[in-house]
This record gives sequence, structure tokens and C-alpha cells, in this order.
Amino acid sequence: MNAEEFMKARNTGIGGSDIATLFGINPYATRLELYLQKRGEIDPKPDNGQTKAGRVMEHVIASMVAEREGVKLRKVNRTLRHPKLSFLIAHIDRDFVGQQKGLEIKNVSPRMAYLWGNDGQPDAVAEHYVPQPHHYMLVLDYPAFDVAAYFGGDDLRIYPMERDREMDELIIQEAHDFWHKNVLAGVPPEPEFDHPTTLPMFKRLYPGTNGAKVEADEMILHWAKVAEDAAEKAREYEKVAETAKNHLLAFMGDAAVLKLDGNRVFRRKLIQKKPYTVEASSYIDARFGTTKE
Repeated sequence: MNAEEFMKARNTGIGGSDIATLFGINPYATRLELYLQKRGEIDPKPDNGQTKAGRVMEHVIASMVAEREGVKLRKVNRTLRHPKLSFLIAHIDRDFVGQQKGLEIKNVSPRMAYLWGNDGQPDAVAEHYVPQPHHYMLVLDYPAFDVAAYFGGDDLRIYPMERDREMDELIIQEAHDFWHKNVLAGVPPEPEFDHPTTLPMFKRLYPGTNGAKVEADEMILHWAKVAEDAAEKAREYEKVAETAKNHLLAFMGDAAVLKLDGNRVFRRKLIQKKPYTVEASSYIDARFGTTKE
């Protein structure tokens, strides 16, 4: 499948990478964003360096696993679907040839290694990846699945996972309700306003304006007050932080490093930047103001 075919296939059911979102443990997506994607009401997230690197490294990591484990792996380039629960689909990275077992591949930044356990430790993957292989075992009726995570250099870790019937039930219930009560019924979930991806999602969902004016109700007036108060407090704290930093700089003079207690230090250095030309771009500016009416 090419990228367009893959995205269309993903929107025909609930896949393994969707389950963490339904469980509320995905730091990269919310239920509302997933709903909008499944219904084709919002474009997929644009590629970034991490996703591009993941695609490039997938074949390399699979080769490393095959060599280390002495196995043959088969790429599965099609949509797999549960034989009875058609809303459950899977796109797995690799199958073990001659075994009822699959492989999920992750190219992980070394700075995120603290979320993962030791090589060979069962189920010791980052929490938001735990439901994904369980979903695949459910769809394919496999008793086992491995997760291979590569952190750079020679740091390849393989985590064995086994089928869990209680996890099966949780996945079926969450996926069934979301697919039928939200996606098919056209009922969007409530936004998760405190989630870090909600603001970027709204920017993608509403990239421009239509010039219309809308009246705020009591609830929105409340949140407008909260936003104004929080912005004012942020400005106050920024001023306090600037004042405190001025005390440090005055004490340091021309020094480069100020030693504090323990291992803490405060550094100052000259940063020189080359001139550059800003390329054309557009964005939505949202701020408080007053009207002339």
C-alpha cells in the first residue's frame, strides 16, 4: 500500500495504534482527534523527522532482529481484520515465518529510553505502546508478539509479550463503543482540553477564519476570564524571573559560570547568529482585545 491507501485503510476500523488513545494513555493524540481522522474530517498529522526516521529504520531494525534471533521475518503489507469483529483491524510490521507470532518495531530516541525496561524483560515497553501488540494478538489470534525497540548504536531491545484475555475484553469493549457510538453514529467525544495535542489539533481543524462573529455564553465567559487571569499571572512571574536573573547577572559581571548549591550552575555566554531571510508563512493569531462598538 502507498501512503494514501494506508490512510484510507486505517479509517475502516480501529487499529493497534488507536487503542492507547481509547485507553486515554496516548501522549500524541486524543479521542476527538481520532474520531475526526476516522471520519475524514481532519487531515492526518504531517510527517516529521521522527516518523520519517521510523519508516527508514524499520527494515534495518527488522534485519537486526532476524540476525540476532536466527529467525525469518515476513513483511505484511495489507490490512488484517478480525474474522468476527470487523471493526478491529491491524497493520503489523512483521510476521515470524513458521510461527504464530508477530513483531512490532519501534525506533526510539535515546532520551526516551527511561520509559522502557531491560532487553528481554516481558511487557516492559513504554506504557502507551502496551495495548498495541495486545490488539494485534487479538485480531490475528496469536498467543505471542514481540516488540523490538532500537535506541541507537548497539542498543536493540526485544520485549516478549503474551496474549491476555482480560486485555482482549478491554480492547473489544472500548473499540466497539467508540466505533459504533461515536464514529458510525457521528457523535464526537468531548475534547480533552488539557491534552498537549489539543491546541495543535484545533489549529489543523480550523486553519483560517470565515469572518463571522459569535456570542459567548456563560461557560465561555468563565474560560475567557480564566485565560486572562492566567496570562496576567504568567506576565507577573516572567517579571519576577527576569528580576531574579538580573541579580545573578549583576553578581557575575563578566564571569561565564556561577556556582550554586550542589551541582547547580548558572551559565552565561555570547550567542552570535547569522542573518537569514524569513520564508513566507501563515498562522492564526489569537489574543484578547477590545471592540470599538
